[in-house]
Parts: sequence; structure tokens; C-alpha cells
Amino acid sequence: MENGLRTFITLLGVVVAAALGGCSDSDDNGKGGVREVALTLTQVDEGDTRAVLGESGNKLMAEWAASDRVTYFNLDANQSGTLGVTPDAGNKAMAQFSGMVACQTDALNKVAIIYPTASVQSGAYTISLAGQDGTLATLAEQFHHIYGLSTEFYVGSDSPTAQATVTMKSLLTVCKFTFTEGTNAVPVRTLQISYGGSNNSDSGAYPQSATVRVGDGRLAPVEGSTTPLTVTCGGEASEVYVALLPTDGQRTFHFTVTNSTGSYTGTAKATLNAGKYVAAKGLKLTIDN
Repeated sequence: MENGLRTFITLLGVVVAAALGGCSDSDDNGKGGVREVALTLTQVDEGDTRAVLGESGNKLMAEWAASDRVTYFNLDANQSGTLGVTPDAGNKAMAQFSGMVACQTDALNKVAIIYPTASVQSGAYTISLAGQDGTLATLAEQFHHIYGLSTEFYVGSDSPTAQATVTMKSLLTVCKFTFTEGTNAVPVRTLQISYGGSNNSDSGAYPQSATVRVGDGRLAPVEGSTTPLTVTCGGEASEVYVALLPTDGQRTFHFTVTNSTGSYTGTAKATLNAGKYVAAKGLKLTIDN
């Protein structure tokens, strides 16, 4: 009788353990596990939000290249990876992003798209403004930071593919600078840019980096910089392209240009908006004595 009771209790424990093991958070929230599906995202915006930039008059013309890669981050599955880019045959300003994406099954998913590729940590990623050389080609490849958030798409437990659309936006302002001393143009070997204004705590400095929230693309400058942003050209350039942070209203900017004839300084006021192209032509500088 005692042995039979022990056997019954043992079997009962096995049944209870199995029942508990069958329960999980997935059962509670109605979601399945995470697995990869073939995702295709179709871009639907018309802004200057692609990888390759070229100037046409006072506008930037932008298009994707087939060699581009973008980072995806699935907000629901908390997974990331990279996707390939297929430019639209008739309009390379538009593209599709496709590849294998880790998705939450039996649930809706939403994916953030990031260009250039980035590492997402703790719900954000960092972009750098340091190291610019003043050329449009380098700016397009390394500093033309773009973000997009897809529409929601459902992935079933046996879904092999998924589709959605994505709207992209540029996070920074692209500026083209040319300088003059009043009569003659001032070529640029190095350009230093900082915030001006005697009443501002960041006067004389410029943020070297910023963080982007992957959930909504909100941009926040990283505080603590005590130096200007320095652009070093390969030679003496007549025009310089620089990616800068958007401003909250009008700001005063201080410029220092050096070349083979000396050092020049000047200031200008501007409001910089994300995704816009600003052609700042003929900014007047004064040579330092």
C-alpha cells in the first residue's frame, strides 16, 4: 500500500510538471515563437532619402544603389540583421528592401530600417558626424543617415513570407558651403563649425555624435563635446558639403576656414531642418591677423 502511494504521488508530480512546462509567456500573450521569414518592404515616400546623392541646381537628387545594405530592427521580436536593396527600375529614388527577418509568429510585427547600417543597443543606435571630408560622395556613403518605420504586418506560425511598406526620412541636414572674403572666394583646406552666441552653454563647440531611438527615429545630440566639428578636405576645395544636426529654431554658427593663405573666421544664423538641403553660398569671412 505504501509503495503504491509513493508511485501514485510520483506519477502525479510528473503530470503536474508536464502541465506546467506546457504553459509559457507565449501562451499567456497569444504569441508564438520567433523565427525567420522572407520579408519584402516597399518604400512609399518621395523625399531625398536614399543612399546616393547628386546635385541638380539648388536641389539634391538621390537614388539607391543595388550594392547598398540596410539594417533592420524588428521592434516586436527584438531582433536585427541586414537587408538587400533593389532600386526601382524606373525610378531609383525608390526601392524595395528584402531578406530573411526574425519575426514574432502569430503576431503583428513592425520593422525599423536604418541606413547606413548600424548596431542597435538598448533601443537606440549612435550616429557620428566626425570624419567628414567635405565631398558629397563621402557624405552620401557615411553621413546621410536615413531611418524608416514599416507598417505592421502579421506573421502566422506557418507563414513563409511577409510584405509591408516603409516610409523613410533623412535625420540630418545636408549643407553646401562656399566662402568669400568680400571680393575673392576663400578655398577650404579645413573647416571648423561650432555653435555661436555668448549666452549659450554650447558656444564654441559642436556635438560629434547623436543617438537615434529605434522606435520612432527621434534624434538627440550627445552632450559633452567641447570642440568644433572639423571637416578636413583632401586639398583646397571651393565648396564643402557637410551633414549637420537639425536645430530647434534659429542658431548662430561660427566658422573657421584655413587654407594656404591663412585662417578666416565668420558667423551666420540659420534654422536647420531634418531632411533639407541648404546651399549656403558666399558666406563672408574675415582673415585673422
